[in-house]
Amino acid sequence: MSATMPARAGIVMPLGEQRGGAELALVHFLAGVPRERRGEFFVCYLQPGPLAEWTRVQGFPTAVIPSGRLREPWSWLRCVRALRHWLSCNGIRVVVSWMPKGHLYAGPAALLNRVPALWWQHGVPRNRGLDLAVTLLPARRVLACSQAAARAQQKVFGQRAELRTIYPPVDTDLLGRLGPTGESRASLGLPANKLIIGIVARLQRWKGVHVLLESARELLSARQDLFFVVVGGPHPLEPEYAVSLEQRARELELKDHVLFTGHQANAAQWMAAMDVVVNASFGEPFGMVIIEAMALGKAVVATRLGGPKEIITEGTDGLLVSPGSVPELTLALRRLIDEPRLRAALGEAGRVRAQSYAVPRFVLEVSNSLQEAAA
Repeated sequence: MSATMPARAGIVMPLGEQRGGAELALVHFLAGVPRERRGEFFVCYLQPGPLAEWTRVQGFPTAVIPSGRLREPWSWLRCVRALRHWLSCNGIRVVVSWMPKGHLYAGPAALLNRVPALWWQHGVPRNRGLDLAVTLLPARRVLACSQAAARAQQKVFGQRAELRTIYPPVDTDLLGRLGPTGESRASLGLPANKLIIGIVARLQRWKGVHVLLESARELLSARQDLFFVVVGGPHPLEPEYAVSLEQRARELELKDHVLFTGHQANAAQWMAAMDVVVNASFGEPFGMVIIEAMALGKAVVATRLGGPKEIITEGTDGLLVSPGSVPELTLALRRLIDEPRLRAALGEAGRVRAQSYAVPRFVLEVSNSLQEAAA
């Protein structure tokens, strides 16, 4: 099944570097567009950065229009005027802002140029600030990363525009080519004779890494052949959280059992070295790491809230626990530690489940949605 490619579509991305799932979804989308059709997608970044150069190398017409600070009206106005010029000069017929912030600039520009506009809701919106401002601007359609995000957006937005859920993708082909667990451990210097439980997340409190540390202490009181890996760096808005995690690990006497790797560009390689992957967040909008872990055949434990609840079928391809519950997380992990057959069964079922989130499906759904909006 092939996508209906829109004629001359514009993509506006506020960030110039990869920080999270929204940027990774854009990378997957652009990489999945056939090379002979890449001239039909015009990409504009509102910040300079490595993503812009990568996009240009991939064969997409690429522009950088710095937005400045949103609180500065003249910077906002200059950016909107420049985006209007960009839309006109390239004959763009439909524009999608890849994050809500982008719509604050691209939305007015599209309205003034009478171009249909869409925007992505990659997070769970709150009824305040940026989310409220974005909803005041007209849009032909809002794309949501999960049904949970769509429901939250509906509460803020009402019926002013069509909402469509398009689940983000993972590169299942790339993940399938990663080496077996033993090879990954050797290359990363991880212990070969221990069962490794890991979490991959930006170090923000809502990601729940502290919950895993508390659970680790409980688990190690019964078995010492466990090792825990935290893959992720501090977030600019919460630098103190990373410090508190390492301090708590010392208080719990986990020094010899926990490794904080910091930010890692090859996070999938680290997951390939794990036996169990944990998502402990307090309301994940979607959970791309969960799908990546599944594609690697790993047993997954995630929280029963938001996107993970839509991804995982309890007891079939993963286990679900209540957010913030150390006892529930400990019990689920203890099951996986003590039952290797269950780990293997969940991992194999997860591998099958992950195929429904492959990149071609994502390219198809996004392209068709843009084409429908343009028509």
